[in-house]
Amino acid sequence: FFETCESNLGTVRSPDGEKIVFASDRHSPPYEYSINDMNESYDIFIMNANGSDILQITTSPYNDRNPYWSPDGKNIVFTSNRNGIVNLYSANLVEMTIKPLTNLLTGASSPCWSPDGSKIAFTSFEEGGWDIYLLKRPLKREIGIEDISPTSYRSETLQYYSEDTEDDSNVVFRDIGTGQQIAANLIEAQPYKIKFSPDMFNAFASYNTFMGFGGMGQISLSDIMGNHRINIAGNLYYYLEESNVYASYFYLKRQTNYGFALFHFKNYYRSYNWDIFSDRAYGGSLLASRPFSKFTRLDLSLNLLNIEKEYYKSSYQSSGYNRPFITYESQKLGGIRTINIESEFISDNTLWTYTGPVNGTRYKFNIEYSPPIDQNDIAYTTLELDYRKYFRFNRNYNFVTRLSGGASFGNEPRVFFLGGTDYWLNARISEKNYNQDFYFARFPFPLRGYAYYEEYGSKYFLTNFEFRFPFIRYLALGWPIPLTIGNISGVLFTDIGAAWDKYFFDEYGNLTHDKSFHGGGQLDDGSFQLDDIKMSYGFGMRVHLGFAILRLDSAWRTDLNTNKPKPMFCVSMGPDF
Repeated sequence: FFETCESNLGTVRSPDGEKIVFASDRHSPPYEYSINDMNESYDIFIMNANGSDILQITTSPYNDRNPYWSPDGKNIVFTSNRNGIVNLYSANLVEMTIKPLTNLLTGASSPCWSPDGSKIAFTSFEEGGWDIYLLKRPLKREIGIEDISPTSYRSETLQYYSEDTEDDSNVVFRDIGTGQQIAANLIEAQPYKIKFSPDMFNAFASYNTFMGFGGMGQISLSDIMGNHRINIAGNLYYYLEESNVYASYFYLKRQTNYGFALFHFKNYYRSYNWDIFSDRAYGGSLLASRPFSKFTRLDLSLNLLNIEKEYYKSSYQSSGYNRPFITYESQKLGGIRTINIESEFISDNTLWTYTGPVNGTRYKFNIEYSPPIDQNDIAYTTLELDYRKYFRFNRNYNFVTRLSGGASFGNEPRVFFLGGTDYWLNARISEKNYNQDFYFARFPFPLRGYAYYEEYGSKYFLTNFEFRFPFIRYLALGWPIPLTIGNISGVLFTDIGAAWDKYFFDEYGNLTHDKSFHGGGQLDDGSFQLDDIKMSYGFGMRVHLGFAILRLDSAWRTDLNTNKPKPMFCVSMGPDF
């Protein structure tokens, strides 16, 4: 439809499909276009759906843009900066009149009429972010003035555009569509060839007396169409068997994404008597992910894992100078091999701020099955659900509730460890007997006020309630500590959880199963007290460090009968759940 040099924006078809409204910087003839014309004023136009009979609705030196039809086709809402700030206006096509609908200091944009014509949705800038607002009964609004008062800089802006223009008499102009055309056969189509380029890369080197020289690196590669992605990461040492390496490939061209991964990890653990244990874990995965919408998807994976265990017995040797040193004698402890099939259904429509989710719902249902390969292999079936709901009262206040639980069955079911929080910097570790393979364990967080691994079992539930609010908006201190801090949020929380149906090794090394569970009950004095169900409450702060979120929590244990007098102080990093 448009073969001239004007810019045409925001074309919208009328409800009956007969006309099209659009914004354009075209001008009424006669008009001489200048290459130095900085006015950039737009007006609203209407034309027939076939491009004929263009009718100009607004005529002004301002920017009239973003038109949208009313459902009855008799009015058009649009945005204009007639007073220096973009606000909403309506044009009555029957009476050919224009009136303002809003007078906002931060402006209004992107209007959209509801199907029944009773409301207009638009966006506006407020407190550092864009929000969506509803304008009810827009055509019945009376702002009180026919034209919004211009701001003080409106006349200065127009004057600036009229000054310091240059002479363009020596510039040659020609209409688009005239002159010599480029022949289509001069540009030869070529088959698309996959060519990878790096999207991200980082690396660093290290040295220590135990492992020698080493380094860590990570790189992500993809093609220009985004159909193929390769990820490689690892920390390499002098010996390959001591290195950690991970590599994956994903095919992303179809709706269902496919991929595979290979990995090799070497982990060391030190006991209290300075003996060292090591696990060499290696294997691979086949992956698939099928999105059903923007918010839901199904993930499938088939994983093969081999674990080789080794024990390093420590002994003291004399160097001849009365300075004993430690030597280690290695011993193979056998290994573990398992095939794991996992399916996850995930739904997540949450909205986030810099501290974490604040509105919406997210949940994940997980089914995991590991069949026995031979008599000594681990076999189990695990079911787990994690459901989180976020209630937002306004921009800064929200209430969060979370319910998660799981159960594992089999000859060696997965173990769930409760206690602590993720990325706990001053962590406390329980001294309970938890001689299990951590590769097959899960760690539901948080249960603040309790140490890592304090509660464990093949079944668990965990419930969290949090009220999140702004704690310190802005604080400026003077002498002797001239410190300025702000945007510190607070949280009041309650954590309730339990793990039971324990599998553990007794003092003789035998696998023991304890199925007893007692949540709580009434005492002799008539009061109620929790037993296997653990509960804590407390207060916390969230501080934005620029590169991470610092979490400071104080948690008190309670059994609903007595409270621990001293809280457990947790310093951790990362966003809220």
